[in-house]
Amino acid sequence: MRYRTAFTLIELLVVISIIALLIGILLPVLGNARRTAQATKCLSNIRQIETANWLYVLDHDGLLLPTSHSGKSWIEHLRDQYSPELVMRSPLDTSPHFVGGTPTPSTGQYRETSYSLNLVLSPDGVDIGLPDAVASIDSVPQPANTIHTAITVFEGEFAASDHFHPHGWAHPSPDFSAALAANELETSAYGGEPETREAIGGYGYLDGHAATHPFQDNYTDAINHLFKPN
Repeated sequence: MRYRTAFTLIELLVVISIIALLIGILLPVLGNARRTAQATKCLSNIRQIETANWLYVLDHDGLLLPTSHSGKSWIEHLRDQYSPELVMRSPLDTSPHFVGGTPTPSTGQYRETSYSLNLVLSPDGVDIGLPDAVASIDSVPQPANTIHTAITVFEGEFAASDHFHPHGWAHPSPDFSAALAANELETSAYGGEPETREAIGGYGYLDGHAATHPFQDNYTDAINHLFKPN
């Protein structure tokens, strides 16, 4: 007699079910690994920007980078003087407002970068009279605890801005302050619930390092936060 060695239908279904189960387990793991790698690259971009910022500060007798308030963005200053190789787009950035996409509806401008600077830490902040604003690194007692760079919100009114306004986030409710900040910064770029204090983003500090933190670690209220120099 001749015997056939093919799989039965039940055996095939079992194998297919096992493969589907393994795929279901592996896909989230692979997705998380990919996002972690992207976040690491994003933090590296922020560190490079802060390194270039220090070169600017040293070459300008301690003066901090200006923003577009002075007519020329900090991006142009750094690229013109130091490094055209600076990576200005985060691998996490899904904004449709870069050149080749659509300009921001509110301003009609295209997005130049994924990152923006703290307006309080610039000569422009001093010129327009912002509380706590400083123009020089010498006026910052703890650069390692002072946030200079953050990830700009991907869409909305401020998507094409090169700076953010922490003085505008003051509110009696910490939750509402977090929501106000999320109008300007992609505070949940690395995880967490958007527009909440638990949202996790990337931040660059004036001493040159970059770190990942929940928003609540950086901003408690209008008096206690790391976006001002004192």
